[in-house]
Amino acid sequence: ADMADGEVAAQPVRRTESSGDEGLHHVPLEGLKSTHRAVDKAVTVYRGDVRRLLDLCRMRIVLPDLPSLARCLRLILRDHDVLIRRVKNRLSLAYQGKETCGYRDVLVNLQVVTDEARAAGSLLHICEVQLALRSFVDHVTPDSHARFRNYCALRAVR
Repeated sequence: ADMADGEVAAQPVRRTESSGDEGLHHVPLEGLKSTHRAVDKAVTVYRGDVRRLLDLCRMRIVLPDLPSLARCLRLILRDHDVLIRRVKNRLSLAYQGKETCGYRDVLVNLQVVTDEARAAGSLLHICEVQLALRSFVDHVTPDSHARFRNYCALRAVR
């Protein structure tokens, strides 16, 4: 399936081993980005433009292979309860992997547009869903992620 380049998260989920025969694995990230990390990223990466900070609320769905990832993406794109704001295809051959130190996934930024979201006053809230392949996620460690964050901070200073 063709996936467009672009960039927009869902509520964090509890860890589950599997959600049926689709082979989807939910691996929550931190759920909500900490205030300290959000301010740090807004200042160092986005030069103070907080409107560009789209991953305050995020989750990762880890999938076993590309067909499963494409199927999951199609399900999200067809969901009438969400408004897709951006799809960033970091699996594309055109994507410059040096920006993520070789890590690749598909990011979907979305807004939940249900009656419940409207009642809660959160229609403008943008969430990030990361669709990741197990083969990449298995190589991410706390140390490698810390090095990646340091790399991003250094790159932003230049």
